[in-house]
Order: sequence, then structure tokens, then C-alpha cells
Amino acid sequence: MDSITAAIASAVQNNLVDQTGDTGKAYRHIENLILEHFGIESENELFQAIQKLKKRPESKVRLATIEEEVEYSKATQISEIINAVKEFNLSIETDTDQGSITADNINKISQTNIAVNGNVFIGSPPEDQHQKLQIYRQVLLSTSRNVPMRGIDIDAGNAESGRKAMSIDEVYVNLNTKTIVEKKGGGKKEGTGQEKEQKPLSAIESVHADSSTRHIVILGDPGSGKTTFMNHLCCCLAGHGLSPNQGWIDRISGWPPEKGEVLPVPIILRDFASSMPAKDEKTDGMHLWEFICRKLKAQNLEFVEKLIEKALEDEKVIILLDGLDEIRQGDQTKFVRDAITAFAVRYPRTRIVVTCRVLSWQNSSRQLANFRVYELAPFDKDQINGFIGAWYSELLRIGTIKTQHKSQTLTMRLQKAIRKPDLWRLAPNPLLLTVMAVVHTHKGQLPEARAALYEECVDVLLWRWEQVKSDGDEESPRIRKLLEETGMNETDLKQVLWKLAFECHGKGECSENGEDVADIDESTLIKAIASLHPGIGMDWATHVIDTIKNRAGLLLEREPGIYVFPHRTFQEYLAGSFLSSQAKFAETASKLAEENAFWREAILLAVGRLTHVTGESDRPLALVMELCPAKEADTDMAWKKTWMAGEVLVEIGTNRVKQNTAGKDLLDRVRDRLISLVTNGKLKPKERVEAGNALSRLGDIRFNAENWYLPDDENFGFIQISKGSFLMGSDEKHDKKAHKDEMPQHKVELSEYWIGKYPVTKAQFRVFVKDSKYEIDDEWEKYGEDNHPVVYVTWHDADAYCKWLTEKLEDRKWLIRLPTEAQWEKAARGDDGQTFPWGNTEEQDKMNYYETGINDTSSVGCFPGGESAYSLLDMAGNVWEWTSSLWGDDLMEPTFKYPYDPGDGREENSTGTSRVRRGGSWGNHAEYCRTAVRYRSGPGFQNSYRGFRVVCLPGQQPVEPGQPGCKQGRKA
Repeated sequence: MDSITAAIASAVQNNLVDQTGDTGKAYRHIENLILEHFGIESENELFQAIQKLKKRPESKVRLATIEEEVEYSKATQISEIINAVKEFNLSIETDTDQGSITADNINKISQTNIAVNGNVFIGSPPEDQHQKLQIYRQVLLSTSRNVPMRGIDIDAGNAESGRKAMSIDEVYVNLNTKTIVEKKGGGKKEGTGQEKEQKPLSAIESVHADSSTRHIVILGDPGSGKTTFMNHLCCCLAGHGLSPNQGWIDRISGWPPEKGEVLPVPIILRDFASSMPAKDEKTDGMHLWEFICRKLKAQNLEFVEKLIEKALEDEKVIILLDGLDEIRQGDQTKFVRDAITAFAVRYPRTRIVVTCRVLSWQNSSRQLANFRVYELAPFDKDQINGFIGAWYSELLRIGTIKTQHKSQTLTMRLQKAIRKPDLWRLAPNPLLLTVMAVVHTHKGQLPEARAALYEECVDVLLWRWEQVKSDGDEESPRIRKLLEETGMNETDLKQVLWKLAFECHGKGECSENGEDVADIDESTLIKAIASLHPGIGMDWATHVIDTIKNRAGLLLEREPGIYVFPHRTFQEYLAGSFLSSQAKFAETASKLAEENAFWREAILLAVGRLTHVTGESDRPLALVMELCPAKEADTDMAWKKTWMAGEVLVEIGTNRVKQNTAGKDLLDRVRDRLISLVTNGKLKPKERVEAGNALSRLGDIRFNAENWYLPDDENFGFIQISKGSFLMGSDEKHDKKAHKDEMPQHKVELSEYWIGKYPVTKAQFRVFVKDSKYEIDDEWEKYGEDNHPVVYVTWHDADAYCKWLTEKLEDRKWLIRLPTEAQWEKAARGDDGQTFPWGNTEEQDKMNYYETGINDTSSVGCFPGGESAYSLLDMAGNVWEWTSSLWGDDLMEPTFKYPYDPGDGREENSTGTSRVRRGGSWGNHAEYCRTAVRYRSGPGFQNSYRGFRVVCLPGQQPVEPGQPGCKQGRKA
């Protein structure tokens, strides 16, 4: 098989790459080679084999793998090759360095003698307009298709490596946003009554989701995949323009097929920012266009300028603006913002996509008027598994892994390894998942702590890649040899890089959120490396830098003379490593925490390195003492430092902290302070929510583990609601947002009852599932911390929990059940019919809803300002809450209307009828978080917006006693 592979590779190289004329002759030559090799006597026999698989399109064929597919029949092997070449116009991939040759466009490309060096076209401009655009697309494809793995993937960071780069279209996993939409044409979901199934809006779909605007911003945390998304979109659109029949559009699932001809124009915004004109020049829409033209000229693509301009006017261009957060705060930020805004006004019908970090977008100086904003969601379980599978499949394709069996084995091992609790928290971040895949691929195992993970990755990048590539035969990595020449070792170099990263990170101090990308000029870098051996000269330092840049990849040359670390997180870890080496670590870190929030991650990674790499806990605990001293102070900075103290303890790990006497005391102190922070409404909502998450990870002592994690008070968190009447429903004269099904407003008399102060938490629900052996899938475990409301529970799950808890509280003779909607509403609004639990005015600091921007559930009790008249919390926002009351079978019109009458059948048990839910959620606007709002769901419906709270009827026996263990739950 090696001979036929070599022959075909030679044919591809000689006849398709070098030959500029008769492409058909080249294909006939390849066909004859295959016929001769397999002993086929006639083309008719070959044609018949092809026809058998005509309905089986293959995305691509790698000739070198035919030998491994021994189980295939002769006809199948042949037909796959020829089918790819002749029938489906796909790629032929060989073991040469020629890349892929596309049957669909080989004539055009060969006739224009296209060659690309980096992102620059080498050659003369053609006369044909179509060929001009094809050259532009080919340049885009060559610059966006390869996964940007330098600094992450070992061999990709080696400029001398002969291995193929990983292709973005092979490893890319479709990203979702946090926006939830109904599935189009999805119909009813089994067990959900009349409601349609919902799904997250994908990042691709978000570009076309809103018909009112074509301008959007994609927000995401560091490493969430913003840049990869832009590169993948650019790659696939360019690929489709080159080869419409190769299935490129299928790789951007959700993209309208009729929009496939749109021309992508990618721009890195930090490069655009450097083109800022003189201060007295007014910013307008032409600044961005002029930059595009200058970029085309630098790429030797001036000949497409007028074609792109015409496409702009014809609304056939998509502008991809990556990295709004990477612009330095100040004049550059204003210039970029104003230039983008003006361009959007000039081209209102042109698709414009901008990416930005979440925290950076909070700064009003970066926000773009009239742009629709979407936030990227973390990977879910299926996406994590999908990425790992794609990762090892691609390593098989490019030859890093030699057999299918090895690829499958490594896939399963990594999928199992990242299930460790600490690593599973990192896995939803695409960058960190990639880092874990790299370390796992080249080291064979994963460390449990993220600091140790970064340490391994840095070590692999600097020292081990050459041994991995050569199976350990290479004597010593080149960097190590260079260091040995001067009597230095790897620790000396790492310390220089630590200090350099620390100083670079400090450049972010001009930004409120510390989101600036730190550029390192060449002279600074040479000076830093030369400090290892001042007497040996600058040439040695330059050699070291070139080796790191070309062979290790821990530094990237972003442009000539300007270097950066491969990602913000690497810069933060290296800066944290330097910080961890300081004698006065606790004092220094505490002062940095006061200076600016952008030091937070570097400080936490410093703590992680001390704890998990060097095995030290005294200095991290000393930092906790600095951040959370015995004497309490009521200032914003003091509360921010308390929050950080909690995260430091999380980084150390509670079990390790408890082994130290001083650590136990500090843990108690920090927990108490975090509870005070959360329950007294300190800091901004987003900060308070994060503090609540830290509290959960340390163990939220508001809840008693010995009493099924119910609130730690004598009544288990139940609040008494006294007997009497209240005003139920809405009056449109007083509430302009009132819905028809909330009217008329009327008085309802209720007996005394008790209701939970909070929604049922994830920790409480876990005890129930474990104790009762309740049959349920694990979807609910994926969302939120333990002190968040449990979500992804059906009405049946909530009802089963009530029956189980009734049994547990049997000695108190308490009946636990879901509230009627009348009970829920009175507890939420009090007696006098106020619009929200706290009054009649919408206020962002009083509930977790859409406008607060949390975009997820939050620890219960995080919004104390939203407390109801009966001292209940989270009655508006956070999660919708199931009630026992029936809505009916018609989703548009309730069967059970107002006035509320508990005797008309609405409180009878009916397992298949839709139930009323109340309170709104983190994803709703204020209109749906009003106390009178009635909404409905089929009892089998579940998603990340729905939870429940329970009522207690003391002194009553269950009307329908729960069965022992409550094993009647839904199937997993």
C-alpha cells in the first residue's frame, strides 16, 4: 500500500500542483494508477463500485489510511477514493507537504499560480474578477483554518515540525449562547403537556437570530472560544466560496444556506486600534474601511478592494471584529468604539460581529450602541465529550496517533479523567479543556488542580516536546542545551519568564477590569533573557528567544518585534508564579488585590502553585489572614477582600485547610463573613453572586447537613404565613404590565400555612435522590452550586421530594407539599397586592433577572433587598417555581380562571395537565417576575429556569402518603 500511496502522492504533486493546464489528464493518471494497483481490468467495473456508494458522501479521504482499513472490500476502497475525486469534488490528502488539492477549484487556482506565505498572497493579480475573489478566499482559508495551537500544542509550536497542523473545522465544537429559544418544528417534548421543547441559541444562529439588527456582540469569558468561533466562521465561509460542494456550510450548523456566498472580512481590533488618527481628526465610518484597505495592500490583495467595496454595498459581506476587550482603556477604546459605531451606521444592513470579554463589556466606554448582545455558554457534557472525540480523531488524521484503537482508548481515558471534581469545573471552558487535552496527550495523565495543570503545560512546552516527538530518543531539548552553555538551568529561565509576565500583567493597571493584552517589545524581551548571562552577549539571548518562539511556543511573535504570551491565562499563571516566589507573599498579594481586580486570577493561581506544586500552605493561609483580618470593616474593599479570601480557601481546598489549626479558625471566620456579605447585600450583584458561589464551595453553613441540608434553624427554614385574606391577581389600572389571565383582582381567604424561606437547593435535592434511590438522570447536577436552587426538575420530581421530606419529618407530623398558587402569591406579595415582593418598582439589585446580567442561577438569599413582607427570599427571579395548581390543557387560555376557587378542581391531582409556575427566572425581564404573573408548563417539562419551593402544613397527615423510599420517580 505504501507504493500506491507514494505513487498517488507523486501524481498529485506533479500533475495537480505543478501542472497548470489539463487537470482532467491528472485525474485520469491517478485513476489508472488505482486501476493498475488493484488489478481492475475495466473502467466499467470501477464505475459499478462507485455507484454502490453514490449516496454515501465522505467528507474527505486520507490515502495513507487505506492500508489500515483492511476490513473494507476492494470495491469499497477504490470507490471511496474515486468517489471523492470525481463524484463529490472533495479533498485529496497525502503525506506530502502540499496540503489538500480541491477538484472543484484546481483549474482556477492553478491558472492564477496562487501561493500564500503566511497571510500574504505571492503572485501577480489575475484579470478575472471571480479569480480575484477566489484568491482572497484562499488566503483567508489558509490563515484561519489551522487551529492556533502555538503555545498550546507541542508540535504546532515547532516551526520545523513536518506534521500537519490541526484543522479548525475538524476539532471545532459548535458553541452555544446563554439565550434559550424554542426549537423550530420540534413539536412537543415527551411528558411536557403542550409545551414545545427549548434549546440554547447557538453562536452561529445568533448572527442571524434578530431580524431587527444585523449587528451583534458575542461576549465570553477568557478561553470561552470567542476567537475560535470567529476563525471557524471565517474558514467555513471562505471554504464554501471556494468549493460550494464540499459541505463547508454544513460545518457551521444553523447558518442559512442562502447566505453561503457572503464574504468574510476578519479584523483583529488591537491592530485596528494602532491606526488611531491624530486627536483632532473626527472619527467616522471610513476609518475602519481605510484600515481594511491598508491590510489588503499589506497582504498583496489590493486587487480585491473594489470587489469587497461592492459586496459591502450589496450587503454580501460579514465583518468579523475580534477582541474589543484587548484595546487599552482611554483614547484607543473611544476611537475603536466610535469607528465601529459609525461604520455600522454607514452599513446598516451589513452583518457585523464583535467579540469581547464579559467583564470588559461592563465598562460603558466599550459598549456599542444598537448592537444586540449574546453571551457564550460553557461547554455542556455532550460538547466536552464531542471535543475530546474530535481532538483524538484529528490527531489520528494528521498522524500524531497511529491507530484507530489508540485514538479511541485515549478518548475514553480523558473523558474519564476530567470527571474529577476540580477538573470537571474547568472542562466547560474550551481553552482549559484544550490545555487538558494537550497535557493528557503528551503526558498520559492529568493533575487534579488547575495550577498544577498549567505547570505541567508550561513544562511540556518548554522542555518535553522534543522527547515526546522522538519517543524520548533526543538527548536534550535545544533550550536546555542553550542554558547549559551558560551554566544556567530550566528554573533560571522560568524565573525570568515569571518576572516578565508579572511586569507585563502590571501594564493592565490602566484598565478598570485589567483586560488589556500585554505586548512585549523585542528589546525588553532580549534584555530580560540576556540577564541570565550578561557577559555572553545579545546574540545568545536572541537565539534563546528564537528557540522558544519557533520550537516551544510559549511566546508568540504577534507582529515583527512584538511578542505576547499565548493566552491571557498563561500570562496570569506565570505572573502568579513570580508572585508566589516573593518573600512577603501575603502582604504583596493583599496590596495587589487592593490595587485592581485584574490581579485576582494571578493571585489565585499563585496560591494554587504554592499549594499544589510546591506543597506549601502557610503562606496561602497568611494571605487569608491579610484579606480577612479578625477586625471586621464595612467597606467595599473589605468585602471584596473577604470574597477573595473565600476563593483563596477554595483554591487551597477545605480538607487541606482543616488539617491546620489556624486554618480551621480562618475557615469559620471567612464562612461567617461571606454569609454576612451575601445576606446583607454587600457589593454589586455579580460580585455578590460570585461570593455566594465561593461560600457554597467552602460549605454554606446556613444549611445543616445533618438535617438534609435544610436551613439551620428550629423550623428548618419554614416561615409562618398567618391566616387571613390577601389581594390576588392584577388590576390593569395600577399595573400596566398585567396579563389577561391575572384578572380580575380579588380577595382570597387562606388558612395558616408555613413556606420555605428559599427555593429547594441542589444540596437538599441530592440528599433526597441518594436517600430514596430516586430514579432520575443527572441533568440537574450540571447546573449551579450546591446552595443554588435545583433546576432541571419536573413537577413530578418536585412532588416526589415533598413526599420524601414528609416521611423524614414524620415525628413532627408535618405535611410537605408544593404550594397552591394562592399560597405562593400571598407569601410573595403580602396582603395588599404589591407588584413585586418589595414594592411596586422594578429594581435590579433586588432580584436575579435578565437585566441584572447574572445569566445563571445564584445562591439562594443573594438578593436580600428583594425580601418579601413575610421575609421570604428569591420570590422574584432566580428560578420559576412549580405550584400544585392546575392550569389546564390549553396553553393559551387557562382552564382555571380567576377568581381563584380551590374547590373548582384546580387543586385536584391530574398528572398529565399543565401546572402553574410562579416568580420568573434569571432569564426573564421584570414583566415576568411580578408577583401576580401566572405561567404554565406540562408536568414533565424541565430546563435550567425551573425549580420549586415547598410549603409545610403542621399537624396534618398526608392525604396521599408517600411510598417508602419514594421509588416511583421518573426513569433516567
